[in-house]
Amino acid sequence: LGDITEADIQGMPQGTDEQRFKQKARAYLLRHEDQPVVRKLRLNEQITEVDLADLEEIFLSEAIASPEDLDEVRSSGGLGLFVRGLC
Repeated sequence: LGDITEADIQGMPQGTDEQRFKQKARAYLLRHEDQPVVRKLRLNEQITEVDLADLEEIFLSEAIASPEDLDEVRSSGGLGLFVRGLC
């Protein structure tokens, strides 16, 4: 066997899981500015529990976040605060 080398994978963000989660979430929010919940975030309007549940479902179904990522976000201020920090 040869030496171990680091390989760059094209199209995959580099960094920690938290950094990748933030990058993916920010990219999603930028691409979907026309969605009502994203518009509310951009305009600093109040979001509902339904809005937050929708965002969680989107983040999971689009592989933006893992359940563990969302648990971490919930324990450190909540998803609303997290996504507002990205906008």
